[in-house]
Amino acid sequence: MLAHAGAADPRFLPSLEEVVARGMAEFSRGGLGSNLLASLVRDLIGFVCGSVAGIALGLAIGFSLLIERLRGSW
Repeated sequence: MLAHAGAADPRFLPSLEEVVARGMAEFSRGGLGSNLLASLVRDLIGFVCGSVAGIALGLAIGFSLLIERLRGSW
């Protein structure tokens, strides 16, 4: 609404129609799809690395007798 009312600079807050038109143009040129795929792959790699590290650390803590002894003294 701010973009249509002219209350915001269109360089910083374009209208929804301009955003959709630009997105469609980028998608039709093939740039948007490949960039989205590259971002998705990086996100999935990060998720898998974080999950593996978290599960490994959780199992190590869960099976650690030292941690169990320390927890029992609290």
